[in-house]
Amino acid sequence: MVFSDSSHAATYTSVMGGQTIASRLFAVDVRALAALRIALGAIFVIDLINRFALIPELYTDTGVLPRDLVPYGPFPGPAMWGGSVAFEQAFFAVAMLAGVAMTLGRFTRVATFICWLTGASLWWRHPGFLNGGDLVLVQLLFWSLFLPMDRVWSLRAASSDDPPGGHVLSFASAGLILHMPLVYLFSVFHKIAGSGWLEGTASLVAASHDAWARPFGHFLVENLPWSLKLLTWATLGLEGLGPLLLFVPWATGRIRILVFLGFAALQTGLGFSIVLWIFPFVSMAALLPVLPSEVFDRLTGRAEGPTIDGLPVADRFKPALSVFCAVCLGYVVFSNIQRQTDWVPPKPINRAGRLLALNQGWVMYSEQANWDQRLLVRGRGLDGQVRWLDDWGQTSSWPAFEKLRESYRGRHYLLRQAGHRIPPELRGFTRWVCRTWNNGHPPGARLTEIELVAWTRTIPLDGSERETRQKVIGRRNCAGPNAGNS
Repeated sequence: MVFSDSSHAATYTSVMGGQTIASRLFAVDVRALAALRIALGAIFVIDLINRFALIPELYTDTGVLPRDLVPYGPFPGPAMWGGSVAFEQAFFAVAMLAGVAMTLGRFTRVATFICWLTGASLWWRHPGFLNGGDLVLVQLLFWSLFLPMDRVWSLRAASSDDPPGGHVLSFASAGLILHMPLVYLFSVFHKIAGSGWLEGTASLVAASHDAWARPFGHFLVENLPWSLKLLTWATLGLEGLGPLLLFVPWATGRIRILVFLGFAALQTGLGFSIVLWIFPFVSMAALLPVLPSEVFDRLTGRAEGPTIDGLPVADRFKPALSVFCAVCLGYVVFSNIQRQTDWVPPKPINRAGRLLALNQGWVMYSEQANWDQRLLVRGRGLDGQVRWLDDWGQTSSWPAFEKLRESYRGRHYLLRQAGHRIPPELRGFTRWVCRTWNNGHPPGARLTEIELVAWTRTIPLDGSERETRQKVIGRRNCAGPNAGNS
């Protein structure tokens, strides 16, 4: 079923200003879709360029997580089809070309599909190398598959007779508009049930983590700690109230502009205070579809056009695609609600949603982590001497380890090993350390054993001294015949 002002106006009876409530709340201006397309394509390409340097360490069978150790049931996508450096580099190159094509609006639907498939495949290939922005990006790409993202401001539009304006109203447009409101709204439930938010200390703790705090975050902690308490409560209020205000059917356009600016300010503040990589950019881009036409009229001039569904398929297929999008939208809402309960959905439903990367359940700093963490590595040589291979650069810094630590994604992965301690990931990492060190050193400097050490330091809120602890979380024998395989 596709919403349409022309064919289904009678179905949505409360008409305001010539528009149905459905049209007012869930229709998207085609210029907003074009802006979203450009933003998503650019973010996708920049992110892949950033990942490219770490392909040998993170995406090959000789890296930290070979395909046989992927712990969550592999997504049957291209990231799992090969394990060599050459294959993964070729895969990334194709995906980057698709991202450029999507940005420019050429072969857009095919390019968007390749980008979505790549993002979903990378999500399941290496879950420890990700953040929430990756899943938001993949899910926005999914809804984009069913929308005319290139109707304006694209190479395709430059050679077509499409009108310069218009709106899209469908279950896919509803999914796109609902996406970030659901993220924010349901994260509030987790935050209220968690720690640090009602107390007003969550922002202070988040900006106190050595691994993630930016200079502005340090400035606030050291000079304006009281402001972080206000920001914590303001964030909770905006994330709880803002999503609801987006769907007020009166003065909708003006309210949405104000809410958009509020969330843009929130993400900008977060981006300046904490290292979050693509999350602030994706989150701001995700709210572009809620902007009313008046915004784009002021920027580009008034543009008229019909309300369309935007799918270039025969009419006999459109009802089936509408039903599919409606089911997917229902699953997205359901997955958020389900995370608030103890009920576990049937495995076929859960697996289908996860394969499409539509599963949600946004916790987003809901638990206050009052400690810093690091992953340290020490080893025993053939002479029996124990020494640090890398202690987070304090006294010893191993280049292979440092390469991971200096990138956002690599640092996220290392801290995940220290905190989550997932056995398959620890096995893969210790195997990689043994092999990489011993292959890169002469026989006399090779290792017989390594230990992974989780370093923890408290972040006290009462001004007391920080306490530091170390705990061995993994070992591997590097000298045996199966040291590189077990």
